[in-house]
Amino acid sequence: MEEQIQLLKKIGLTDYESKVYLAILINNCDSASSIAKASKVPRTKIYKVLESLAEKGCVDILSGSPLLFMAISPVELLKDYEKQFTELMKNIDFKRDKMRDKYVIDNYDVKMREVVDSLDKAKKEIWISNATENILKKLEARLLQSNCDIKIVMFPKEIAPDGISKKAKVKESKIKVVHVFNGKEMPAINIIIDKKRVFNLMDDKKVIIQEMLYDSAKRDFIGYFNLGWRFAKG
Repeated sequence: MEEQIQLLKKIGLTDYESKVYLAILINNCDSASSIAKASKVPRTKIYKVLESLAEKGCVDILSGSPLLFMAISPVELLKDYEKQFTELMKNIDFKRDKMRDKYVIDNYDVKMREVVDSLDKAKKEIWISNATENILKKLEARLLQSNCDIKIVMFPKEIAPDGISKKAKVKESKIKVVHVFNGKEMPAINIIIDKKRVFNLMDDKKVIIQEMLYDSAKRDFIGYFNLGWRFAKG
């Protein structure tokens, strides 16, 4: 049961929500009082948890006296989360195409120094998505010196350097997210610093870097990272 709870937490359910969802799934359809007993969630909290699960599309509420709750199948639940992820990526790509004037694009020598300087100034979080071993090696010294909470989602089949694996929380993405640059596909690497600065990297012969200057673009990439983190392996 604990393994299933941890898997559900990875897609955004709380501990209580995970326990209640599994209890309903096992018992097929049940009342709030029975669900509270089966899940061992306090009765004083059960309705709030059930309402939250309903809002997230995890359970259906059947009218009657008492109300009955039925779990959405795990397959449908995961399909819904994958659909959200896909829609978010399409939204990000659309905004990127429509907002080119809101990006700063520069070459490796100038902009990479700015990324490194930003890592030095980070106070709370450093998040990196679709990371490659090559990019992490360029940033390794700064990341190892940082006292921030570091989360890294590796591009599929890429491996983080040993030092970074020990220092940071590292997962591997199940989905390849790429840019097409000069007719070539390459990992769409994003670095988010303290949820304030967002850099988008393309690791070609030179590292091409875009910085997101507008809040709407930043919010999209922060949302993309959080969703990708939930789905990643590790």
